[in-house]
Amino acid sequence: MTSTGQPSPAARTALLYITIGALLIVWTFILWMYLRSREDVALGMWYLCYGSLASGLTLLVIGLGVGQIGRSARHADADIPKTAVAVPATPADPTASPVQVAAAPLVPPVTAPLPAQALPRQ
Repeated sequence: MTSTGQPSPAARTALLYITIGALLIVWTFILWMYLRSREDVALGMWYLCYGSLASGLTLLVIGLGVGQIGRSARHADADIPKTAVAVPATPADPTASPVQVAAAPLVPPVTAPLPAQALPRQ
């Protein structure tokens, strides 16, 4: 959970993947039991059944992975120290003029010319 009491987006995503994957596995098992009890089942239905099983297992593994990654990221975020941002204080005298900063010159400084290189003879 985040500091506001809300679950992290990674936790919600992991829960969604795990739920969909588990439900897909359950309904694939029900389809597998039905197909096993029938004798006149087309080969394509078996491909659909095994494809659904593989998809459900994949979603389940992704959900577990996202949950682990989110947990690791939360620990990494907790290790970062919180620093306060310094806000400049306003001057005590509101009529005081603001501090002026000199701008950097736009033209680069002139330097000595580079030594001439010997040109190769042709």
